[in-house]
This record gives sequence, structure tokens and C-alpha cells, in this order.
Amino acid sequence: MALLGYWLFRLVVAGFGALYAAALIWNAVGLTGWFGAATPLSGVYLLVLGLPWTLGAAFFPEHLQPLVAALAPGITFGILLALCRPPVRD
Repeated sequence: MALLGYWLFRLVVAGFGALYAAALIWNAVGLTGWFGAATPLSGVYLLVLGLPWTLGAAFFPEHLQPLVAALAPGITFGILLALCRPPVRD
């Protein structure tokens, strides 16, 4: 049973990583206007994925806040990867 939980957790971590990568790509596409689609709200997905760490971006200088908000989901992803260890067998 522990092995099933381990693989399910690994699947959740991989899904979160895929969502983070997709949000980073969507943010880059939205900000640069690739394919003729410039959307200023493309960073909303990064904001939601990075909660609660994105709230700390307010403590950084104004020119660094978008970068900190974009990297905030990486903190959650790193914590999830650190917790993702195989179960110990008796």
C-alpha cells in the first residue's frame, strides 16, 4: 500500500512540474506577444501556482517582483521533490 501512495505522490509532483513548465511558457508567450497574442494577464497562472510564496514578492524591490513571482512555484516544486522519497521497507 505504501508503494501505491509513493507512486501516486510521484504522479502529483510530476503533474505540478508540468503545470509549472506550461505556466512559464504561457507567461513568456503572453509577455512577448509570440504568435500575435500579447496578453498581460498571462502571469496569473504563475501567481496561483506559487501561492503562498508569491505573496513574499512584495518585500523585494519593484523591478525584481515579477521575477520572484515567476520563480515562486519553483520553491513549492523543490519542497515536493525533497519530500518525494521511496518508502522504507522493513
